[in-house]
Amino acid sequence: MRQRRFDDALRGCKSFLDRPKLAGRANARLAIAEGMRSEGAAAPPASIHHAEQAARLQDPLGELVHAIHILNGDGRAAELSVDEAVRLLGRAQQGGVAAAKAMLEQLDGDQQCRQQARVQLFEQAVFCMRRGELRQALRAQGLREQDSSGDGERDVFAVGHKLPGARQLVVSYMRGAQSRLLQVAELSYRFPAQGPAELAATSQRLRGALQSKYGQTLGDTARWRSEDGVDIELRPQPGQELLLSYRIAERVAVRDEQQRRKVQLAAERLVALTARAL
Repeated sequence: MRQRRFDDALRGCKSFLDRPKLAGRANARLAIAEGMRSEGAAAPPASIHHAEQAARLQDPLGELVHAIHILNGDGRAAELSVDEAVRLLGRAQQGGVAAAKAMLEQLDGDQQCRQQARVQLFEQAVFCMRRGELRQALRAQGLREQDSSGDGERDVFAVGHKLPGARQLVVSYMRGAQSRLLQVAELSYRFPAQGPAELAATSQRLRGALQSKYGQTLGDTARWRSEDGVDIELRPQPGQELLLSYRIAERVAVRDEQQRRKVQLAAERLVALTARAL
């Protein structure tokens, strides 16, 4: 019943797409509705398309949704810049969309974060960047994107020769509760399996570089904490592999809770579907 009503609402909105005075508003509502229907997955192409059309027609709500797609690196919106997102949010704010002001304040906070950032990978203040901007920056540095999770909350890049010995850089994100913007929670370099002597040499090389950059370890460990609150850890993995991780504990906790809740909701939907069929 709920799905039927949802589909009826979508059809109702689509009936206004060919009316010039209402097309912008209809596209904006369709962009939101299609995004809601994805249920935690990456933004569907239909949502991105309708948001683009609504923004083109200068609908304030559509401009907000289009800006979110840009900042989150969704689909073809990922090709656009943060400056374009800021421009759209400014127009949305002028059009009376209260959420646009809050997002602009968050982006101002990102700029302040950059000025204070002590952890920079490839000269990028990665923990001060949204997903769309980070992906652009890493590709510009020569990293090749290998994989992305269906919900857009995890990206995997091939490091190439940018960090000798590393195989991959894995980035995971938390999603803002109100804004729905993706923000970096953790980055991890993965080093492939090596023989004991090579593993020890790689570990020593990395540990020396980290000490020179972040100072002494926390006690008798291979862990550091930067002045801006990033936890850094170098640890062995099963199969003679190494992992070098950078994380902000508060964001990782939010990410983990969001993932737990997503799994729980999926299980509840499965139970409901099963009960209805029996």
